[in-house]
This record gives sequence, C-alpha cells and structure tokens, in this order.
Amino acid sequence: MAAIKANVADAIEELVDELPRLGRTTFRALTSSLVERIEVVVRFLGVLELFKAGLVEWMTSMTYQAA
Repeated sequence: MAAIKANVADAIEELVDELPRLGRTTFRALTSSLVERIEVVVRFLGVLELFKAGLVEWMTSMTYQAA
C-alpha cells in the first residue's frame, strides 16, 4: 500500500490558485476529483484556514435546526 501524501499547506496553495478562477463554488465541486478520504479532509482544513484568515466566505445551502 502506497503512502498518500497530502498536507494542508499544499491544499491552501492549490486553493489560492483555484478559487479565483472558479468564483463561487461548492465544497463538493472542490473535492470531486479527490479519491482518498484524507485528501478531502486536508482540502477541508485548507478551506477552513482560508476562512479563518478572512480570504474566503462560507455559506450553507440549508438551515440547520436543533432536534
């Protein structure tokens, strides 16, 4: 089994390059080409870091209610 190389710094770099070209997009679209779960997790952490830095906005398409 080959080791999967994925790190948050690389994900952030890819996102900084990709997002301006995509404009408004979904997380599903940002991860559609990823195969391994760890790649999706790392991509999410990259988006989260960009959000914390104020470089991206986060919107949900549904309202969550407490049960």
